[in-house]
Amino acid sequence: MNPNSVIQTNPVGIAIGLLFALGITRILWWMLRVPKAAPAAAPVAAAEPGLAPSLSAPGTAPGERQILVATKGSPQTDLLMDLALSLADARKQKVTALYVVELPMTVPLDAEVAGEMAKAKEILDKAQAAAKRRGQTVATVVGRARKAGRAIVQAAQAAPTDTIVLGASERTSVEDRLFGSTIDFVVRNAPCEVLIRTTSREGKRP
Repeated sequence: MNPNSVIQTNPVGIAIGLLFALGITRILWWMLRVPKAAPAAAPVAAAEPGLAPSLSAPGTAPGERQILVATKGSPQTDLLMDLALSLADARKQKVTALYVVELPMTVPLDAEVAGEMAKAKEILDKAQAAAKRRGQTVATVVGRARKAGRAIVQAAQAAPTDTIVLGASERTSVEDRLFGSTIDFVVRNAPCEVLIRTTSREGKRP
């Protein structure tokens, strides 16, 4: 190179060079930085924003164990309650019947849904009647959630629970086959044993 030669600079070239250097610096920073520790997995109870703050049954004594029956109504209610009440009688535990009002994302969880609440009361009244016929009592709880499975698991987490009792039909819907069912979610996430009673479409146990 001629020592007397003059190096000419171009402002556009300088700007491009600076941008290139900045890009390389950011890539190196991203590659060499120490990642932050991942937060602990949130419990299922907190995974559904807007769930009822407490799904534990009224009158539950501290430390008292319960058998939780999740019911949607229909003839299964009596069958599920008979099973739960038999277990409770043998174990000297209490029974809690849970009905979950499932609300879509387009509806606030605290929305006024008189029809659904009336249906919940009717079904839980059947659960209480089934217990009364056996000379037993049952606590009743209504939960609100986007998905019933999350509310059922939350209820089992909210109070000491030994068993969750669920009902399943012989026929599984196409939606359940494609996307998974409430039962699948509960079985995978429940903090206790899960008993599933299968019934035919007529409500009779096969």
